[in-house]
Amino acid sequence: MEDDVRQNINPELSWQEQLDDMYATAEIAKPALDNKGEDIASNMEGVSYMSVPLKGRDRAEDKIKQDYSEDSSQLTDIVRCSFVCDTYEQMIEVSKLLNKTEDVKREKNTMEKPVKKTGFRNMQLLTEVGGLVSEIQIRLKCIQDVADEEHSVYEKRREIEGRAKEENNRDFTKEEAREIKRLKSESISIYDRQLEQYNSTTSGQKIILHKDYFSANNTKPQNENKSETAKSLANKLNSMNNGDVRESIAPKNNVVASQQNLATPKKDIQKPKPKGFN
Repeated sequence: MEDDVRQNINPELSWQEQLDDMYATAEIAKPALDNKGEDIASNMEGVSYMSVPLKGRDRAEDKIKQDYSEDSSQLTDIVRCSFVCDTYEQMIEVSKLLNKTEDVKREKNTMEKPVKKTGFRNMQLLTEVGGLVSEIQIRLKCIQDVADEEHSVYEKRREIEGRAKEENNRDFTKEEAREIKRLKSESISIYDRQLEQYNSTTSGQKIILHKDYFSANNTKPQNENKSETAKSLANKLNSMNNGDVRESIAPKNNVVASQQNLATPKKDIQKPKPKGFN
């Protein structure tokens, strides 16, 4: 897989013209992605597919200017969608199916290694559909349930950060820095709260919390190597899983959903209202 995934665009065009071309391609790519996603979800119990509108043009332009220094090739989520799964095992199974059937360029799994600053948890795949790199998110239902709550926190933080960038990319004031730190902590608490509840009810693999993951890293001695860190994290999971010994925090593909389950269509395919995309 590629580390640096970009759109294949005409370098002779301005970034605004490149964006025009990307949106034209997106009108073709989106129905193709939706058809594939709905087909996968219709054959899996506990999995629903969410068709998400194209990224807003204003938001795309802001992101290109603020985050990518007017390099539109780095924008990879004009076309996006989401799978919502009842269990982590189902998330893994969806990922495996997508890797078998689609041209996956990159995959990130923050269920196992949370984003340190915000605690965000999902699986994210970048795949090429109809000539456009598109984003697929795979989410745990308990995380999706608080998407609106966390997104409001995210927007407050982004507003502060965006204001500083617009004002000649100035440093944050002390008050802004404190508020950003508080908002990041709030996001982390929202996700950990949901995962703690999930862990208390699931019979499958439990998910290590943000606070436990980073406490294991932050308390290690200076000369401790990666294998020792892995052991520390494994001990956390061992305790959470009632003594189920694991050599590392990575799943061993012990997917609960069987191939028989994949072949059993659901009677009703739910299409929840899209949340958490920006």
